[in-house]
Amino acid sequence: FGFARVVRLKDALPSQPRKEYPTKSRKVVDGVERGEELLPREMAVQVAKGRKAKQLKRKAVEGGTAKALKVRRCDLVDIEVTEEEVDAVFNELLLSKKTPSPYFDGWIVPLFETEDDLYEVVESPHFADDLMFRRRLCVFRDLWRRGYYLTNGFKFGCDYLLYENKPSLVHSKFMVKCVDASSCIRPLDMAVLSRLSSQVNKLILFAIVSSDSPFPYYLQCSWWN
Repeated sequence: FGFARVVRLKDALPSQPRKEYPTKSRKVVDGVERGEELLPREMAVQVAKGRKAKQLKRKAVEGGTAKALKVRRCDLVDIEVTEEEVDAVFNELLLSKKTPSPYFDGWIVPLFETEDDLYEVVESPHFADDLMFRRRLCVFRDLWRRGYYLTNGFKFGCDYLLYENKPSLVHSKFMVKCVDASSCIRPLDMAVLSRLSSQVNKLILFAIVSSDSPFPYYLQCSWWN
């Protein structure tokens, strides 16, 4: 009581008013907003020199390799560019910064808020009541009481991955498969599970749950021929 509560997002989120946040005022000076980061003039000069050096190398070495056409910092020392070339590069860089990428039109980045009125408290959380959930819950409780750590084993074709220590310290040793005591396992399923366990270097642990007992019993096996 009082340790935690279960909440969920309300269904009518789009109709709720969005909270407005204050924005900083911006002043426009020489066509550039003060709030934006100004592009340094030196960057435009370096880009213009690099492009000119690349053109000169391509004319001097026709059909050269990429290594021969590579522009180094020392190649820019004797390169001279005009103010028109620098202005063109500067405007290009400024335009590329202001213009968003066309890929952004196909993506919507959701903004999440943590206001309390966006969530509702679930007084009685719904839990599955089928037999499969009961088997998994019974096995989880029993192995947890024995001191083992368990994680979801869906990617490995089982119910749980069992760790003898914290998952951040060791690898899982067992692939736990929850089985009903009155059911049977097909030979093909057994062969698939055995081959998979051998590939990931783990052992199979069948947790057999009976309908008249809250405690499962276990059957360990490795490669099955």
